[in-house]
Amino acid sequence: MSYGIERRKALKSGIPTLRRVLKYYANRLTDLRDDPELRYENNFIRNDLFLAAISVQKVLDLIDKEAELVENYVAEARDTVESAFQCYVSDLEKARSLAHDKLKVPKLIFTETEKELDEVKGAKKLSLEESGRK
Repeated sequence: MSYGIERRKALKSGIPTLRRVLKYYANRLTDLRDDPELRYENNFIRNDLFLAAISVQKVLDLIDKEAELVENYVAEARDTVESAFQCYVSDLEKARSLAHDKLKVPKLIFTETEKELDEVKGAKKLSLEESGRK
């Protein structure tokens, strides 16, 4: 089996993770755009956040329509996909750290969170490896 076929199969198996990350990122962009602190700030920032959310939604729509072509969509929207992964991982790590700080239980292990981080980091690496970004 060639590398291209193996990569496509692996990438296709990561579609649920990619969708989850992109949906999360789109929601974060929308929430930030509607944040009361930004409501009265310069509209350029709010417009950029709106356009970024639309870009994410376009990638999601394309993936939903033709999942077998996901590799092409990731290549076309590489910066959007990379930003989505970075936001998702960063927020998950911050939430885990916040929970540790609030609970004051040093031995508590966030097993599900660790599994999710591992899965997302693997999907990120797979999705972005052709461009040399990881």
